[in-house]
Amino acid sequence: MLLTHFRPIRSSKPDLRVLVLLAAACFLGSPSIGAAAAREDKTEKKDALTLERIFPERSFFGPGASSMTFSHDGRFAAFLYRPYHERRHGSDLYIHDTSTGQTRRVTTASRMAEFEASTRLVVEDREKKAKAANVSLAQLAREQASQLEWIDDRPLGTWEGTAVSDGGPITTGKTSVVISRDRKGDLVGELSVGLVSLTIKALTYDDAASAFKGAIDDAARSAKGEFALSIKDEGASALLVLTEPAQTLTFQLTRAAAETPKKRPPPAGVIGAIGERLTLGDVVLDDDATVNDEVDGRPPRTRAPRYSGISSIEWSPKSHEMLLISDGEIYRLVFDLNQWDAPIKPVAAQAAQPDAEEPESQNDDATNESEADSTPTADARPIEDNEAVATPTDSATRINEPKFDKPVIPYRGELSRLTRTREREADVQYLPDGSGYTYMRSGSLLRVSFNDHTIMQLDPELKDGERMVGYRISPDQKRLVFLANRGDSYWSGGRQVTIVNYRDRFARAQTVTRHMPDDPWPEAYSSIYLYDLAGHDKERGTLERVFTRRLSGPRDIMRIPDWSPDSSRIAFAAFDQQSGHVKILEAGFVDANAKSVPPTTVDTPPASAESDKPATEPEEPIFKIENARVVYQFLHHGGPNTPGMVAPMYLPDSRRMVFITELSGFRHLHLLDPRYEALSQITEGQFEVYPFHLARDHSTLFVTATKDDPNQEQAYAIDLESRQMRTLTDRPGVFGSVAVRDDGNYLLARYVDFGGPSELVAMRPGTPESLTVLTDSHPEEGHKLTTASPEYFTYENRHGQTIHGHMFKPADWTPQDKRPLLIYVYGGPLGERKMATRGDYAAPSYFFARYMAEVHGWVAATIDPRGASGYGAVFEKANFEQVGKPQTEDLVDGARWFVKNHGVDDKKLAMHGWSFGGFQTQMTMYTEPDVFAVGMAGAGPTEWHNYNSWYSTGTIGANNPGRTDLEKFSLLPLAKNLKGKLLLVHGVEDSNVLYQDTVRVYRELLKAGKEVNVELFLDPTGGHGLGGDVKTIGRYRKYEDFLIRHLGKGTAHIATQTEEQPATEEAQEEQPTE
Repeated sequence: MLLTHFRPIRSSKPDLRVLVLLAAACFLGSPSIGAAAAREDKTEKKDALTLERIFPERSFFGPGASSMTFSHDGRFAAFLYRPYHERRHGSDLYIHDTSTGQTRRVTTASRMAEFEASTRLVVEDREKKAKAANVSLAQLAREQASQLEWIDDRPLGTWEGTAVSDGGPITTGKTSVVISRDRKGDLVGELSVGLVSLTIKALTYDDAASAFKGAIDDAARSAKGEFALSIKDEGASALLVLTEPAQTLTFQLTRAAAETPKKRPPPAGVIGAIGERLTLGDVVLDDDATVNDEVDGRPPRTRAPRYSGISSIEWSPKSHEMLLISDGEIYRLVFDLNQWDAPIKPVAAQAAQPDAEEPESQNDDATNESEADSTPTADARPIEDNEAVATPTDSATRINEPKFDKPVIPYRGELSRLTRTREREADVQYLPDGSGYTYMRSGSLLRVSFNDHTIMQLDPELKDGERMVGYRISPDQKRLVFLANRGDSYWSGGRQVTIVNYRDRFARAQTVTRHMPDDPWPEAYSSIYLYDLAGHDKERGTLERVFTRRLSGPRDIMRIPDWSPDSSRIAFAAFDQQSGHVKILEAGFVDANAKSVPPTTVDTPPASAESDKPATEPEEPIFKIENARVVYQFLHHGGPNTPGMVAPMYLPDSRRMVFITELSGFRHLHLLDPRYEALSQITEGQFEVYPFHLARDHSTLFVTATKDDPNQEQAYAIDLESRQMRTLTDRPGVFGSVAVRDDGNYLLARYVDFGGPSELVAMRPGTPESLTVLTDSHPEEGHKLTTASPEYFTYENRHGQTIHGHMFKPADWTPQDKRPLLIYVYGGPLGERKMATRGDYAAPSYFFARYMAEVHGWVAATIDPRGASGYGAVFEKANFEQVGKPQTEDLVDGARWFVKNHGVDDKKLAMHGWSFGGFQTQMTMYTEPDVFAVGMAGAGPTEWHNYNSWYSTGTIGANNPGRTDLEKFSLLPLAKNLKGKLLLVHGVEDSNVLYQDTVRVYRELLKAGKEVNVELFLDPTGGHGLGGDVKTIGRYRKYEDFLIRHLGKGTAHIATQTEEQPATEEAQEEQPTE
């Protein structure tokens, strides 16, 4: 019956009506249900948690932002960043405008190629590959025009509704019109009526009428006609008039809701950043990160060049300008606020600007300039002679016009190169008044003035082989303090240790330098110098060594001093490892006639009006430099990392100072008044405080702290007079690498919490809703695999101390279960870091723990026992002279607590750890052999007297040169006690924890007849973290096999009728007993 409605086919081309019939037949006969089921099954398999997914060859996390810092007035925040697809390269500079929320990419490979030959190779490589991939400048221009809304894309999208026909071959039904842009930016449309789809050609848009017009010309379907669509509010009406076959259809349409994308788009980098992909030299294709990979074990014949990017940035203290270091050279970047604030306009709008500056190079090929160039490159862009100016003449084609031939370069400041040398510049600092800068080059300190470009070497000639290692210019720029070292360093001293390499036909030995605890301590000295620069240009500078000491041990530390705001004095801390004392010292410039160091600010008396010296001869100094004196000292009896955090900072009165100590049992701020040698505590409580920025007026100190939860870090502002602690962030998680404006009203930070990966955020404190995510750094897989959040827990150990951790449980877990338990432990000090931190997506504590819970039904936990950092001095110093003992107690207590409260079988307890955790796993297995049935120990230092002296003597115990005092903590004598199953893992080429530590304990196990209890898993070419022949997935495959082989899978408890307690009732938590 359907065929009677069709006229005979007159050509060999398929008729539209036949296509309708065929489409209907295909639709009626399609196996849609089966296909949907197959797709669902495929999706489930794809999303299943597997070792291959969580331990891929390449990380699914992208690079993060770094070096966040604010301009002097707080308007701009700068940071370094590279998007995910550029992860093989160095970072570039981005500027975030706090007044507008806009972010611009200020440096790119194409911009730096104007100065650097190595970067020009990168640009040429990118241009070639971009052209091969059919990427054009016009396409990049369209991206920019769409982003900056120079073209109105709002009418684009999908319109849906119904059709009414006057009769004809097209049967009315569900109708949709999809309008979009092709790669060239031209409008394209697709009309679907029922089962018929037609392409709309020559599509134009009349902005004034809000109407589209187009043509239907489908020779293959013998269809011709005209199409029109008119938009009103959120609705639209359309008309299709076909001349062949003759039929008219009218449509009433509404805008379709935007579909949720089935797949997360690739990482966008800095979200909405202006200045991305401005030239073909800035186009980085998706395969760039793997372009230098080996294929079938062979490296590429020619390696693609790598862009080094920007390595450091420094804001001027007085103006909107910066100093950058790229490839070891210094650049100056100056911003004109008028140009920055000017709207970025398309070419047609810019043509009317008569004073446009010379553009930076935008040619496909980078310029050949390689010499140092003091001429700034500006970013204003005039019309070029051969460029078509955007002058739309027909309003009906407005959305297709103007033609954007290439991107407009937005204003990004004037960039000039300041150095070009064969040596690398470092430690660049602006002079306090912003008039110039200082930097280090091969141990020399150089000062440059912007006004006359004079280069002056500031470091004086030192004797006896002393070398400057750090410096600070006084706020008034008249004085210099620097730190100098003399003698052999700890790292260069010591003995040569042999490591065997098995990569070649025959084994060969190679050596590494290692200072052992029993090695003699090298004769080394550190000194603090004060240098008056008033007569330096006339070679009259006054230099005094104000403090010198011989180092007593590898943990001795002395930082570069801090200047008082009035430039009259310096303060610094010195830690002596042998005595354990921390000394706070002060030195300074005093009146030459003064009898003692004044207790308060020193004002320089005015010069006498009368003088016998010629006017051109400088006056003799009217001050004297006094040696450093101890203004306070205390015995440090806390964690090994705290002395390095003690750094005195002056308050506005140039007398009192603030610094961290652990005297209260936790790292807290203390205020010292040297006049009375009075020390008072500013912050207090069972939490830790870490300063990161002192406001320019010295009245407010910004810190991160674990105030409300040791597993989180929030930012705070502390008024040093009132001692009030104002919360700046209050979102659960960790705010790290924080930069804050001096008024405390705007901050940038890397924020992370379980549920998603880390990103750079901006926020205004006090308004949590103002938090804005600035970066999109990770691919879809990184987001999918971080959605799960572990459950946090605490328990009390046998001494009543609270132990923290987190765990994963299987979905069908009940308190009545008897499941295997896997505990991950590190157990050693890590400064500020710990294992049970929120948002820490470490392989052992998060991914493998989650895998064992979800796939194999285990309860998997991470525990921070005593010995870990971040929980106070009692925890971090717990190892000293009793290494591993406190951790063993806490881990045993934790295992028993799990058995009583969390459905764990006391016969199926396992643990694992790496490095210190590898030692701790063995220690627990040997000293508590009846508790844990299985252990997996990776790269554990089993003989502390063979580990480096810096760590061993600071964390493990005291050791005298010539004696192996730490041998008493060796695990070798304890190995014979092993009862459970132990997997030992190590990289043969490990230069940190020597492979011999595992071999020697393995030998003791064999001698004790434990060959059935122990397995050895080696990476012949691996280092401390492996990474040789054994990849990460291989290591965890081995772990999985070892655990399942010995303890099996976890299963849910099946309740019986005789059980009195229902399965839904929670088990009462109990604390472990002695």
